[in-house]
Amino acid sequence: MPLNNKDFASHTLRILEWDFITTNLAKYTRSPLGESYVLNLRPKKSAAEAQLFRKKTSEAIKLLERSPLHSYISEARDPSDFFDRSSREGILEAQEIWACGHFMTTLGMVGDELKTQREQAPLLAGEFQPCPQAPSLCGVIARSVSSLGDILDTASADLARLRHERTMRRAELETTLTSKVKDWHKQGLLQDQFFDVRDGRYVVPLRVESQSKLQGTLLGKSNTGQSVFVEPTELMIPNNALKEVDIAIRAEEFRILKSLSNQIGLLSETYVPWVIPVAILDTCFASAKLSQTWKLNAPTTSEHSNLKLVQAFHPAIADPVKNSFALEKPTQALLISGPNAGGKTVLLKATALAALMNNTGLFIAADKGSTLPHYDLIVALIGDDQSISQGLSSFSAQITEMKILLEQTSNAKCLIVVDEILSSTNPEEASALAQSLIEEFIRKGHHVLVSSHFSDLAVRLKSNPSMLLAAMEFESASATELGHPTYHIRLGELGSSHALEMAERIGLPASILRRARELVHSVKLDYDRAIADLKRKEKTLADDFEKQLQTLQREKDQLQENLEKEFAQKTATFMEEAQIKLNEVVHKLTSRTSEKVLRIQNSAKVAASKAISDIQEIFDQSKEKEEPNTTSKKEIGVGSLVRVPGFSMQNAQVLAIKEGPIPVALIQLGNFKMERVLHELIAVEEKKSHSPFAQSKIDYDRSSAGIRLDVRGKRYDEAVSEIEAYIDQAFRSGAMSITIITGHGTGALKQGLRDIVKKLPYIKGTHPERGNDDGATVIEFER
Repeated sequence: MPLNNKDFASHTLRILEWDFITTNLAKYTRSPLGESYVLNLRPKKSAAEAQLFRKKTSEAIKLLERSPLHSYISEARDPSDFFDRSSREGILEAQEIWACGHFMTTLGMVGDELKTQREQAPLLAGEFQPCPQAPSLCGVIARSVSSLGDILDTASADLARLRHERTMRRAELETTLTSKVKDWHKQGLLQDQFFDVRDGRYVVPLRVESQSKLQGTLLGKSNTGQSVFVEPTELMIPNNALKEVDIAIRAEEFRILKSLSNQIGLLSETYVPWVIPVAILDTCFASAKLSQTWKLNAPTTSEHSNLKLVQAFHPAIADPVKNSFALEKPTQALLISGPNAGGKTVLLKATALAALMNNTGLFIAADKGSTLPHYDLIVALIGDDQSISQGLSSFSAQITEMKILLEQTSNAKCLIVVDEILSSTNPEEASALAQSLIEEFIRKGHHVLVSSHFSDLAVRLKSNPSMLLAAMEFESASATELGHPTYHIRLGELGSSHALEMAERIGLPASILRRARELVHSVKLDYDRAIADLKRKEKTLADDFEKQLQTLQREKDQLQENLEKEFAQKTATFMEEAQIKLNEVVHKLTSRTSEKVLRIQNSAKVAASKAISDIQEIFDQSKEKEEPNTTSKKEIGVGSLVRVPGFSMQNAQVLAIKEGPIPVALIQLGNFKMERVLHELIAVEEKKSHSPFAQSKIDYDRSSAGIRLDVRGKRYDEAVSEIEAYIDQAFRSGAMSITIITGHGTGALKQGLRDIVKKLPYIKGTHPERGNDDGATVIEFER
């Protein structure tokens, strides 16, 4: 991009490696819809918008351990294009129809769950309160298509009948053909003893030289040219009949897709507006998980344009050094000096990145107590942007950037971060020009962070009340080792570049270093030595102060311990004397009032007896009033919805009933199973489920100690479809684990089960039910 038309916002995102943040954030999304939204995440335009997203993230953090809400969004795709095409009478593919059904179901489940979590997440619950319930169409979609794009036999009775007819015709034809192939091969007519299907028609591999001996239609040749694939004349009628069934099946499949597409199109306007809210919800949960992993914290949005970072760090560094500083009025700018490779650039990037994350609504890489304004523009000028094609040197390129920046930021509140300002030209002139630019940015009201090695620049700006000076700490060399940077910022100090010491650490020859020290002006050396002496004295004073503080603390602890012992001893003596006096008083009172107490006790017994009688009478009357409920309690059975006393906010479902003198019901309440006496439960009128993928109820089988599905003997397609639906319903019902019995057979069903389990994110693990026998597999859910 030409420098005279620079896009500072995009330049800053690239310089600060914003894609590092979005890529890591996307890892915590649960859906392609959320992932796509995160990868295109950019700073918000207003502080209110960013703060709203941050509050939603705080609510998501609370829900992570309380609700399975985030898992409900799994596999949600962006169905906007599918809804749009269907609304214009377009015919959707089976997988696209499934995506629309899944999205509508997801939205309904999210809305229902947030209603129950309104206290913990009022913002999210309020946003999704008006969202529509899953329509009955979702149930039709669930029975008609799969997530893999297959049209299911259960889509229509005609489709199931036609597919069954095709299966029977094929089996009959193949039985007949197997016998004939055997005879033809014995006669020497066939190249090999097998048959094949070409273009939906059964053929046999006829030897080239035997074409005249077996009448039929030529449909292809082998790669070797030694045989031809011929449809024998006697197979034409059954082949044609099979072809007609195939055509009828395709016509029925097309009818099903068209019908479902039309119905989806009618719902387009209702559901398309909810695509972005679902994507944002997924992003909120991803932000919550990233904040926990990286130990990020929510900043305070400053109303007075203060910038304060407490223990800030760069999240891309594995073991970062944390630093704190503040720009509070009248301070608007920070000038950092110090050694090369001393941490100046990292601190500048960490600050600018924190501002970007704050503007986006994310938590930031700093401790609690940090404060940031919402900047109109964040500019990071870090690194060399010279342009050979435009004839610009590093200095010219930076000056051009400064010119454009001055023009573009007249009425904006900006954060401007410049690393090594104007460092690639004459130091004296560059220092003066840098000071003038910094003062102009301050005059415009911007926050400015600048690093520089110009010592005279720091000296001149030191008296400016809007400037805060700082240096990156460098521990000077001792007699036995070289000095080194600590990467900690020291506010209110001037720092040296420590160029000679850094060169010595890198290993530059001693003769060159010796000559360089001779050439350095003696005043400069004296200045550096003075700074080193001051630091050593400061460290000595700090050590002495720490020792004195520790001595005073020990004396304070000893004095407190002595006082506590003395107080405890006096308290014990006082309590002993008080107890003796109390015993004397009690003895006197007891002897005087024993007879009166006896009379009171007799009266109390009579009153208590009458009260018990009254309570019994009230209880009997209450039982008589509750008698009409006996009928509803007797109607409670396996699968019934009931209310449990003490848990009135949530209904439970009866999984099993243990008969006996006192019947006991095993119930599922949320994610928990418990047993309750049957007559304590209150029957609840069952409402028709609106869940589009709800399957038949899962019965609790006490003899098999769990929830089981036996698919042995079923066709592969039917079994796989039933397994997938069964796992989905079991997870939604709150089960902890289920058992799928596939048997051994050819191994196809076991492989199909493994394929299903691999793609489901809420599966915790699987293992054989008994030892190494994988004919029955236990599936455990992630809760």
